This record gives sequence, structure tokens and C-alpha cells, in this order.
Amino acid sequence: MTGNPLFDALFARHADCDTPFLSFADGTGLTYAGFLALADRLASALLEAGFAPGDRVAAQVEKSAASLALCAACTRTS
Repeated sequence: MTGNPLFDALFARHADCDTPFLSFADGTGLTYAGFLALADRLASALLEAGFAPGDRVAAQVEKSAASLALCAACTRTS
């Protein structure tokens, strides 16, 4: 995947960080590394589905870690 200034500025420096990124009401959480791994999997899925850099992605989703990761994935692939 190509670099993106927005993704790089917000996320790239945290790629190997085990610091908590999200905390959930049930007491579980997601580290930066876990979140970025999820974003990378979603970015790969977008590319495999035929999306190309510059394409627009629309999704109607509930607020969740996965929806936030989808936003990161979109910046990751552009």
C-alpha cells in the first residue's frame, strides 16, 4: 500500500505501539497496533474488492472500532 500524508501523520508512528488506543465499556480495549492491524486488513479487503486510490467509499455503519478502522483503511489505501 502506498503512503498517505494523513494516515502517516495520524497513525503510522504508532504501528508497533502496544499502548491502549480504545477502551470499551466492558473493560476490554484495543491497542494502537491492534487497531492498525484491523485497518490494514480492511484496506487489503478494499483493494481486493477492486477499490483504487481516489475512489470514494460510502458506508452506513454504527459507531464502533471497526467503523473507525474503516476510515483509517480508506486513508491507508489512498
